Amino acid sequence: MPLMLFLIPKHKKKNSLTNYGDANILNIEDEISGKESFGKLVSAFRQVFLFFPGAFLLLFASMGLSWKFVGSIYFGSPEFPSFPSAFYLQQIVFLILAASLVIGGIGDLLKFKHLVLPASIISVGFTLGCLSGLSQTLADFIVYNGYSFFFLPLALIVPFIAKNWIDGVKEN
Repeated sequence: MPLMLFLIPKHKKKNSLTNYGDANILNIEDEISGKESFGKLVSAFRQVFLFFPGAFLLLFASMGLSWKFVGSIYFGSPEFPSFPSAFYLQQIVFLILAASLVIGGIGDLLKFKHLVLPASIISVGFTLGCLSGLSQTLADFIVYNGYSFFFLPLALIVPFIAKNWIDGVKEN
């Protein structure tokens, strides 16, 4: 559904069930449609200002981390820092903040099972980073030429598929 559909006003149909002369018999429909349009507006703002930036940050941070990590192991590059360094602490804090943006954008922060949403984006970024870290040809294509932006729609679609799957699973 396009994001701007909620701004188009719905035309009221006058029929015998809701109107009798000039009097409205059922006014409940107008209140519900107002609440639904406000909910759609809030949902659109959450997606635009929380989910999209969070997904962007998670994809490229996880892709860069895995690319650098796999490249340092595969090619033996000593430039990757050792584990207890400030680099890892900064990346972990960055990933936690971006994951909370994603969960706040399309999920519910109080549901533990919605941690699958940022994990799905991280898995896409990790897969792309590993593939480009293992092959110089893929690294040239994905990382150096800037074609990694073509994988952003994949990172935007996968969390919605994961959310539909997780919300469909019944809890015991």
